[in-house]
Amino acid sequence: MGSQQDSEYYDNMWKQSGYEKEAENLRWFPVWQSVTDAIMRKLVVRQSTVRIIDLGCGPGHIAEVLNKTTGLPFSYIGYDFSSVAIKMAQEKHIGDRFKFKEADLSEYDFHESEKKDEDVIYVSVEFLEHVEFDREVIEKLKSGRSVFFSLPNFDDPGHVRFFAGEKEIRERYEDLLDIHSVTVMSDGYRFVIDSKRK
Repeated sequence: MGSQQDSEYYDNMWKQSGYEKEAENLRWFPVWQSVTDAIMRKLVVRQSTVRIIDLGCGPGHIAEVLNKTTGLPFSYIGYDFSSVAIKMAQEKHIGDRFKFKEADLSEYDFHESEKKDEDVIYVSVEFLEHVEFDREVIEKLKSGRSVFFSLPNFDDPGHVRFFAGEKEIRERYEDLLDIHSVTVMSDGYRFVIDSKRK
């Protein structure tokens, strides 16, 4: 496992990676689809418009999948500290209800994104393994909010940590989150977690 990379590392990664392709043409699409399906199940039972807050949104792939797979009422805001990723997300032009903002999540107060009494779902896909302040991000989230996130079981130059299995995930986050389920993706390399902030 390595140390946390800076925004320049990710700016360069997004520029060179081929991530400008549509979400369904990338190998992480099953993870994005799994998270989106879980969000849709939550949206169906809620009466009001939900705000989806995407922590570490990258170039907007979760937003792209959400836009194509649901007609349910929600608004969306995605945050990332890579200016290149945010520019790529904005260039997708996927609709007025999708907003993207450059922000350092180690310092950002997510409550600024929430309106009073607003129903919020947090999403964090391909993010928490990349930062040293993963627990600090979760600590900032309001109690009772749904949190969907993914984690890897393999190392990578951009990973601060990875997880061998559900036990390690629970050991790291269970004091902060009620973890409802940990699903191993079909490729065997990713876990998708459905949880709620304690």
